[in-house]
Amino acid sequence: MSRDNDAPTLYGIGLGPGDPDLVTRRAEELVKGLPVLMAPFVGGRSRAAEVVLEINPDATVVGFNAPMTRDPEERDREYGKAAATAEDLLREFDEVGMVTLGDPTLYSTVWHVVTRMRTEFNLELIPGIPAFLCCSARAGVPLTLDVGSCAIRTRSPEDEDLDAFEAIALYKPDPEGVARLLDAGYRVFLCRNLGWEGEEVVELKTEEDLEKIRGYLCTVIGIREES
Repeated sequence: MSRDNDAPTLYGIGLGPGDPDLVTRRAEELVKGLPVLMAPFVGGRSRAAEVVLEINPDATVVGFNAPMTRDPEERDREYGKAAATAEDLLREFDEVGMVTLGDPTLYSTVWHVVTRMRTEFNLELIPGIPAFLCCSARAGVPLTLDVGSCAIRTRSPEDEDLDAFEAIALYKPDPEGVARLLDAGYRVFLCRNLGWEGEEVVELKTEEDLEKIRGYLCTVIGIREES
């Protein structure tokens, strides 16, 4: 991406799964140095803002609503408001950070906002550790080896995934999708609230275990057992 030295800069900052110790040095530098940071709020709470304030208690945080809905009109309305706020802040401060849990290029609220902005600006993306990688590390299992492959899906795997991949990561998993992994012989791990109080990493083995799948910050990884 070319850079316009006369345009303001928006930093899309990945904070990782939620543990401040897993924030990159570059992200920490920006959180401590930028004049203002935008953070998504869901249901009146922002885990991303909490990470920011733990790193920099003096940070100026401007929240925006990140609607957890598939309604296109509501999403467009709320993210349009966030885009207008980002444009106003860029005009005022010239440099603005927009933080997100995980990575700014993977299921990130950053892109919902950026794609609705209409003014000229530079965009710099700061990668963060995504939840599915933290999940495999916490579970102590490799996702892929040698020439293996891994799929990332929301809610449920595709039919062709079950035979094509050695590992499948599910964001916002639903019980039916996880049951399909179990039925296909995958070893399945559930990770919830990574890096936060109440963190849970459990191996799911039976249909009864599917009752443990609840909450927004929930990720599942499935590792196909060798035949």
